[in-house]
Amino acid sequence: MPSIPTPVWGRDEFETGEMWNSNSVVSWVLARSGVQVETIRPPANGRAPGWDAGLAIGARGLNYDRP
Repeated sequence: MPSIPTPVWGRDEFETGEMWNSNSVVSWVLARSGVQVETIRPPANGRAPGWDAGLAIGARGLNYDRP
């Protein structure tokens, strides 16, 4: 996945309201691959900080190819 965004982890460099982390990467990959991410939720009483950041960036449809 050479086009995965690579902002500084733990920061909100894309201004999504959430930090970027491993959850963000997973949700970004799912969103960009066409999976219906709207139906995916954390387990009951679970958390996935950064998940929405990946979805937001994935929805923008931009490629982040590394040089």
